[in-house]
Amino acid sequence: MQRKITLSLKGELVTAQNAAAALKQKLATLELENQRQASQIQSLTEELSQTKSELCQVTEERERTVNSMQDKVGEVERLRSELLHTGEKYIACEERAGKIKDTAKKGMVHLSRGHAYFSFFFVYESLKTTFDELKLRFDVSQDHLQRTKDEIELLKSTSERQIKLVESHLDESGRYLHKSAETRDLISELQQDRTSSQQVNDILREKLHTLSAQLVESKQKIAELELRQLEEGARWSRRGETWQNLQCKIEELADKLAKREGEAFEGLIESANLSTALNEAIEKHVLLLCSQIRP
Repeated sequence: MQRKITLSLKGELVTAQNAAAALKQKLATLELENQRQASQIQSLTEELSQTKSELCQVTEERERTVNSMQDKVGEVERLRSELLHTGEKYIACEERAGKIKDTAKKGMVHLSRGHAYFSFFFVYESLKTTFDELKLRFDVSQDHLQRTKDEIELLKSTSERQIKLVESHLDESGRYLHKSAETRDLISELQQDRTSSQQVNDILREKLHTLSAQLVESKQKIAELELRQLEEGARWSRRGETWQNLQCKIEELADKLAKREGEAFEGLIESANLSTALNEAIEKHVLLLCSQIRP
């Protein structure tokens, strides 16, 4: 009966060991899956952080571009105002120069050479110098205005590209970061999967701990049964030795008894012989006495 129990416990022990090995393998697989998901979450987190950083850079660049455009617009307005003012001066100077030229022509026709001519010529040269300076300033303003327009166009195209880049991260309403929201949802889903996997790992670990405890308990029971079997075997061995000793003693006593019975039988035979001889001697003696008594 104990042998059957031992074999049954050994079978349960093998089954528990196989189940524990399977759970260990499954636990290792889940841990690898957790590591892969953690790595994926880390990668997505880094990607989200990089996207946020790029978005911040784009936002800052956009703000700088907007500020620069506002500054350029202000400068353009100032240059336009200055250009208009210069143009007005230029037109006024042209009109004045035309009037002076007409006056000079008339003066040159009517006046002779003299002090008045030189005074008029000096005024004419002064006005011509002023006119040339105004024309130069007008040309410089035109060049500056053209460069400013080119810079504004460049800033406008850059701003449009940056705005499109920002809009690509927004949803249809233009309020929320679409890709960032998707990334956050994906990270949240992966974190939930990781939490579920961790819970499964905890359950499997508890089950493995329970099976390990049962395995240890089964091993202890098997060891106790084996020890009990050894003790029973030793006890039966001692009983067998005692029984064998008893059998030897019984055989020895039987031999002694048979020997004594033989000796007793021989003694009885000898006693019977002696008794017969004694009876014969007595009879002979009686007959002898009887023969002596008769006359």
